[in-house]
Amino acid sequence: MKSKKALLKSLFAFVLAFLVVLMPITASAMQKQSNPDLYGEGVIDGVDADPDIGGHNSYVWCAEMFEQTDADYLWVGTNRDLGATIGNVATNGNNGELAGMFGSLGGDLAALADMFVPSDDKTGKIYRQKAADTDAEFELMYENPAINGYRRMIVFNDYLYVCAGLTNVSKDSNYAVVLRFSKDFKPDDKPEIVMWDKLPDKQQEYFRSACVYNGYLYIGTFDSKIYVTDGTGLTNLTPNTAGTGEKYTGWTLALDMNKPLASADTATADTAAATGAIWDMVGYKGSIYTVNVGGSGGVYGGNGAFLIYKLDPSEDGLISAVTPVIGPNESCDITSGFGIRQNAIGSPFVITVDGVEYLYVTTFANGPVFLMALIAGQVEYAMENLFQPAQIYRYSDEYGWEVVAGDTTGEYVAVDKEGNPLPVVGNSRAGFFPGVADAVNASANQYIWWMAQQADGTIYTTTWDTGVFAELGEYMVLMAFIKSYGMPATTALAMEAMPYIQNILAASQKLVNDSATKAADMQALAEQLLAGFVDYAKELKEKVGSWTKEDFEAFIAKILNGCTATPDMPVASPDAPAATSDTPAVTPNIPIADDIAALKTALTDFYVYCSTKAETDEDLADAITKTASVAVAVALYSYNNADPSGFNLYKSTDGVNFKPLLVDGFENKYNYGGRVILATKYGTYVTTANPFDGGQVWRIEDLGPIMTLNVPQNITLKQGETKKFSVMAVDLPEDAVIEMATNQYGNDLVTVELVKRETSSIITDYRYDVKIVPAADAYGLKKYVSSPDSVEHAVQMYDIVITGVAQGKGEIAFDLSEKSGIVSGLKVDITVEPAATTTYILGDAEGDGDVDVSDATYMQKVLAKIVTASAGFELAADVNMDGNVTINDVTAIQKYLANFTNPELALIGTEMIG
Repeated sequence: MKSKKALLKSLFAFVLAFLVVLMPITASAMQKQSNPDLYGEGVIDGVDADPDIGGHNSYVWCAEMFEQTDADYLWVGTNRDLGATIGNVATNGNNGELAGMFGSLGGDLAALADMFVPSDDKTGKIYRQKAADTDAEFELMYENPAINGYRRMIVFNDYLYVCAGLTNVSKDSNYAVVLRFSKDFKPDDKPEIVMWDKLPDKQQEYFRSACVYNGYLYIGTFDSKIYVTDGTGLTNLTPNTAGTGEKYTGWTLALDMNKPLASADTATADTAAATGAIWDMVGYKGSIYTVNVGGSGGVYGGNGAFLIYKLDPSEDGLISAVTPVIGPNESCDITSGFGIRQNAIGSPFVITVDGVEYLYVTTFANGPVFLMALIAGQVEYAMENLFQPAQIYRYSDEYGWEVVAGDTTGEYVAVDKEGNPLPVVGNSRAGFFPGVADAVNASANQYIWWMAQQADGTIYTTTWDTGVFAELGEYMVLMAFIKSYGMPATTALAMEAMPYIQNILAASQKLVNDSATKAADMQALAEQLLAGFVDYAKELKEKVGSWTKEDFEAFIAKILNGCTATPDMPVASPDAPAATSDTPAVTPNIPIADDIAALKTALTDFYVYCSTKAETDEDLADAITKTASVAVAVALYSYNNADPSGFNLYKSTDGVNFKPLLVDGFENKYNYGGRVILATKYGTYVTTANPFDGGQVWRIEDLGPIMTLNVPQNITLKQGETKKFSVMAVDLPEDAVIEMATNQYGNDLVTVELVKRETSSIITDYRYDVKIVPAADAYGLKKYVSSPDSVEHAVQMYDIVITGVAQGKGEIAFDLSEKSGIVSGLKVDITVEPAATTTYILGDAEGDGDVDVSDATYMQKVLAKIVTASAGFELAADVNMDGNVTINDVTAIQKYLANFTNPELALIGTEMIG
């Protein structure tokens, strides 16, 4: 167990975020794909253009490029109001202590935190956008009231599979599903449910992990099972809430990790003892590697570190051997979480560097539970068990396990089973804290969320940054006050208490900012304030029944007296010159006695107020000590936070040295997580987690001058059928003329035409030149400086129009060129099927099977543009068969109904084939 001093060093680490240096970084271009005209902090700009919907889609939780029959599309899955959902799920798992805290106090508190009041509509949604088409909006493809969000997308055998995340159905009938979408899927179609299962009690998620390997699709569950399919035999299922019926038709249970299975190393390896939910999996060098939640309590509350297993599949896709790789098993060289027990979760990725294929693993320290523990006033528990800057590790047969991003000194050093530090190959500390080796790690990056590699070898990774929550200090302290200590949970009480909480926060921050310029003083202040609240809380509880206001003032003085040990702590003058390596900053002494007095007054006023509201003496003691502890922690956390709030995006070309491209969530502190990185031929996409304004979709690449074709690798159409595919031309000269040549390799299956769209548009590149520079003091502190800029690119869209002519199969090459030398090309497989035939009754314009006066009336309404023509209208209403529907056809119908015997009326009422 950590000592109190080590614990408070951890808190000091937590609150001092990002105070050191690297090198200036080249700016990178980033374009907003979702609602590109809406941009900036506090702007409701989620994927859906309707703010009442988009703002509640908290995360763009999954994404995949899906090559459909008519075009390539970026598909994304979102969730609804994730903060409220996780708050209820996580706290229900901890005796309901904070259950409902995100929504129960009403709109005033949500507004205080700039958060949406949770919507009554808990339906997660799936959207798609045509790739590389600046005119394309995100289309709603699927929504189901039973599903709160979609966790994972993966393409297998020309289908898109989607694992539903959190569900909305009642506890009595709670079930999870895996969906399958076809290449021909269109809006308003229904996907197949190809797998489902009833959830255990109090659980709202089941299917999460997935990978495609050696011709099989594997799906992992939260109760440590893995199912496999080769795609055959799958069928559309109906979830049966009674628990009977088919749930896994076409799937085989490849492995149940709750049962013993002989491993490659130990014939009696029992995975049941330590194996938790399968968080993620990936195929690597002939095996499948899973990352499992470890320890007791599971993903939402346990403090056990994650585990890694190597699974060997046989030819039929089943798992024939299980080898523990990272964990407590005796065969493991490295214990759970790489020896850092706060490493709750890990995510695996396969990255190739200099021809060597590596297994990379990024870590997660269970940040949501960490934040909720702080809100609950459990500062000591949170820092000891839940805080941990995130790391990156990698493995290869040649080099074994190495640390890519991690500390070399201090509390967060990765070690093997014997306690020996693992070799460090990268330039970044844990959480990408850019400090020197012996500086206390204060990274707010609690999750390195995703990694991806482009075709050119460039590697990107994103973080989940808790920094924004320090800026919501009033909300966090208010929840600590009102939710667990016997106070009536009402909005009115919360608003009444707010001035007292604001005074405590302001006084705490003033004291911190005036006294904590150099690290030694900051450390002393952290220990004095927080150790006092922890140590004297018990004393307050024991004596509170007989205490007076004067007794409480003496109690607070006892805590704060230590702050007067160095009453003239130095602080940088606002007029002092910036520090350099040769010239320290001027740091005149500024007394802090007034700051200490202000904090005493604020805390005493709060004590007097709480004494009139608390129902018991214990409630009063908890309200004071825990709320004040959170207030001081928030103040310390806010101090000189050199990393702007908002997730970070990093880039590497060698797999070990990472440079920051973005440190402020696209200039939006509420973009606190970079959720998915998706490398495609249309660019690399980044999706965001933003529970305040809605998750977004961005693309990171340097634009133009370029031409990009959005044409699928396989095109199927019928004779006479026409399809369009887009071409995006960026930054071409104003007088540019694009020419297209096609080669059908000896056949004439189709005709091809290039058509310029009438309108043009602008794409804005947002660029962030990130530097890490010395702060203006004499003590070696550093900070990030991000210089935003924007560049506009002119975009002209074209369409390639393809019409089927002759039946057959072949290949066709599209070659586009512009006189300035810009070229683009693509080769695709093409199939032309026989022309479709349609059966209809000549004159039956409505399509109801009869020719009567209503058909003539309907034709007149269509011609007058009062109604829209129904399918088949052009054939059935063209009774004189001249190729057009006109008033002459209406007259012919009327003559037919009046029993005229003109020869041109003879076929009316006859079944035709068109």
